[in-house]
Amino acid sequence: ILVARRDSLFEKVFEKKGIKVNFVQCTNGPVIVETFIANRIDVAGNGDQPAILGWAKGVDYKAVANFNLSQENTSLMVADSVHIKSIHDLKGKKVAILVGGLSQHWLYLVLKHAGMSYKDVKVINLQSEAMVALSNKQIDAAILSEPSITICQQKKIAARIPLERSPKLCSELLTVSGEICRNHPEIVEDLIGIYKKANDWIIDHPKETVDLIGTKITYKVPKEMM
Repeated sequence: ILVARRDSLFEKVFEKKGIKVNFVQCTNGPVIVETFIANRIDVAGNGDQPAILGWAKGVDYKAVANFNLSQENTSLMVADSVHIKSIHDLKGKKVAILVGGLSQHWLYLVLKHAGMSYKDVKVINLQSEAMVALSNKQIDAAILSEPSITICQQKKIAARIPLERSPKLCSELLTVSGEICRNHPEIVEDLIGIYKKANDWIIDHPKETVDLIGTKITYKVPKEMM
């Protein structure tokens, strides 16, 4: 989306067709779903878990494309890696997730693979506060994504719990309102083309992509992530 906005790809395609483009910033998947419900957006990239929950709520949208994310992008981080060395050491411990988000499904799969369930841990619903809660030892573990994982490791706030395998191939869905999908398939085709063009540029320009991300965030990107 950063590449598409930098190069005005949406505007170049749609405004010449008389379609005005507006951008709405959402903080996470559940917020995206609620923003669809409020009819404030027509298009969004969203995690598979919140998108499915949106369908369960009756939200009228469809997934028209899928973008795979790295399996290293999500991890189980623990504040006390001396005493918590495996998933089984989390029994009775406080584990933070974002209810309705990708991290909720991720934790469910990790526990299931270990022969455990939600009943074995104390699930805490946290969003951006998870790193602070780990730092203050208010929780024992959290399901985090990058760049939070690397920042936690760099600042020695938390450590990764090694897993035998990644519990899932996390994906991001391009979701489009049902009205557009049913009545304007040409718009859907244009949207997929825009996202693909931006994605192709990222693949061909990894260093420039890092520089672009660096201009949009308020913290220094750890060298490990460059």
